[in-house]
Amino acid sequence: MEMPLIISLVILFSIAEVSTHQCAMRLERHYWERSSRINCYSKNLTAVPFFGKIGETLSEIDLTYNSIRGIPAGAFMNIKTRKLCLYSNKIQRLSPDAFEGLEDTLEVLLLGWNNMTEVPSRSLANMTKLTWLQLSNNNINSVKKEFSKIGRFIKRLELESNELSRFPLRAADLPMLEELNLKENKISNLHGFGYHLKLRKLILNWNNFDRVPKFNKYVPRLQELFLNGNNIRHIRANSFKGLRLTSLSIGDQNIDLITKNAFRGLESSLVSLWISSANLTSFPYRSIKGLRRLKYLYLQNNRIQSIKLSTLRYFPKLYYLGLEGNELTEIPVEPLKQAGPTLREVNLAKNKIRSIPWSFTNMTQLTRMYLNHNQLTTIPARAFYGLDKMILDVRFNNIHVLDPCLMNAKTPTMVLDGNPLHCDCTVYWLAYAGKINKQSVNLRCSSPEIVQGKSLKNIPWSFWRCSKYDREKMLRMVKCY
Repeated sequence: MEMPLIISLVILFSIAEVSTHQCAMRLERHYWERSSRINCYSKNLTAVPFFGKIGETLSEIDLTYNSIRGIPAGAFMNIKTRKLCLYSNKIQRLSPDAFEGLEDTLEVLLLGWNNMTEVPSRSLANMTKLTWLQLSNNNINSVKKEFSKIGRFIKRLELESNELSRFPLRAADLPMLEELNLKENKISNLHGFGYHLKLRKLILNWNNFDRVPKFNKYVPRLQELFLNGNNIRHIRANSFKGLRLTSLSIGDQNIDLITKNAFRGLESSLVSLWISSANLTSFPYRSIKGLRRLKYLYLQNNRIQSIKLSTLRYFPKLYYLGLEGNELTEIPVEPLKQAGPTLREVNLAKNKIRSIPWSFTNMTQLTRMYLNHNQLTTIPARAFYGLDKMILDVRFNNIHVLDPCLMNAKTPTMVLDGNPLHCDCTVYWLAYAGKINKQSVNLRCSSPEIVQGKSLKNIPWSFWRCSKYDREKMLRMVKCY
């Protein structure tokens, strides 16, 4: 089948203060997308170029990664577009008429990573189609009242990484708002936040909250809440009561206490819970055991040393369990067996696990297990017999010799990079049988000396003197199952 034909029409524009060779502007028409765009990405521009008239509405004008410092009146007078990308420039000021001509078409405006100190409310006053406004990574410390003239249309507002110390906008000014990103500011409470009926996603990571606010008073329909990286030390009872969250993130802060009923009210709604890098010393099963719809549990980078036997039986829908970067010394096999039949992925990377027990044979639903960056020396094939659908990630351990029984068709595929492998016939046969995953692209031999340091894929055929007869003979000598 032939690829769709791309027709690129080169249109030369006269450019104020910018010569045409600096921005060879191309009107790109992609017929399978039914869209046209102008691409001036990273062209060393210091001003917005002059655009000649085009008899259609473009899908996008991309002026990102340049050195534009300001936008004069009528800069886009002769052109229509639905999306305007101006992030990663040096913009400080915008004329009140900077976007004249785009009032009835502009839907997305990206102004992040500039040098702005205030929201350009006057410049946006007549943007009746604007639904997504990005102002992240500027130096904004307040929002003027004029914003209310355009706020009523905004559905997605991004003010990440600015200098805001309080909520900058009244709820009445943002009646259609569905997603608000205020990550990396200096906000410590909900004063002035107001009642947001339609807000679904609220990002407050890396602010100055020292407790969980009563969100149910302000955002009754909130579905996703991000509170990572604040100063919250206690998650008290009923902290989220009255909400119907599907996703909650409260990691990256030193949490001393999570009370028994901390997540009361979320039992029938919460699907994803993130409590990583929170200095937890034990699995918080008393606090979370009522979350019967939980599918994704992230507890990585804590100090958890063990998991009690019945811990995971309370989560009948659990799909992913993340325990990477803890202090486990053994695989919690019995608790994993108590998990429901929906469990597919278990991440135990970067712990202190030294061995693999022979106990996984009944967990055939598993599709991936991460044991990379541990202290393993062997992979017992019997432990994973019957798990042929699974990928076993054992990168960067201390595995030297591979069990010949891993060649069985009923064993998992392995990712083995970063191990000091002895490259013998077993390794060759495993690779030939597809038991070494294609992700192991940097797998190297540590011995014998003749191939030391060489990539497995670059070892010449003549080195391997491994016949099918030798393989069958060896498997007869080794009792596998």
